[in-house]
Amino acid sequence: MSLRCWFYIAILSVRGVYAGAIVSTDISSETTQVVRTGDRLLFHLFTWNFASNAERLNLPLYATDLSFALATPAGDAGAFEATVESEGGAVSFVLGELNFVPGTLSASGYTGDVSTLQGYLHFSPQLSAAIFKNGGMVIALRNLGPDVRLGLEPYLVRQNLFATLSGAGVSVGALPGWVELEAGAETRIYGMRLSSMEGEDFPVTLAEAPEPSPAVSLLSGGVFLLALSGLLKRLARSRR
Repeated sequence: MSLRCWFYIAILSVRGVYAGAIVSTDISSETTQVVRTGDRLLFHLFTWNFASNAERLNLPLYATDLSFALATPAGDAGAFEATVESEGGAVSFVLGELNFVPGTLSASGYTGDVSTLQGYLHFSPQLSAAIFKNGGMVIALRNLGPDVRLGLEPYLVRQNLFATLSGAGVSVGALPGWVELEAGAETRIYGMRLSSMEGEDFPVTLAEAPEPSPAVSLLSGGVFLLALSGLLKRLARSRR
């Protein structure tokens, strides 16, 4: 085969790798964002405040329970796959498919109908330490449905997700960090990856609970929205 043929093959190979690459964009300053089929939203959250409060009370430093809710204007938002990861992605766990449910929100900058995506995870002590030991975590949401625009103007996209960390009698809200949009995320391989960079294995303990009734879902959604409303008000005051 001639040198020219090898050269063309090399060019095509590079273009093929580039076409399948995942492009990550910081959207922290955006108020709305179109999330296309297969794209992922990565919400980076700070969790050191839980350890700080627990240490003062001489309690375990890492949360064992995580609850979160993402709010967006009511619409046709479809299913998303949720993954909880340590900062850097060394340890991750796929929660599975989640769906938006209807609700309402009344806050200083937004009042009206919304859709909320809610998730919950109970950690074993080993997994908890692996996820939170660096003072941060990531909640990744991959769009399984059609293209959708998310956001609650005038709030930033990073302010639309509220997460609560709890354990051993301590409960705090995780602090908003930044948000990335991964385009081309459909090419990733998803699954449960519970090993650290040191090669340790971490067992996972999931809370066993029956499928909630519609009334319970609406009640829990109301609690999340009240918490989110309080957080957004504090953020709005801080921005002034």
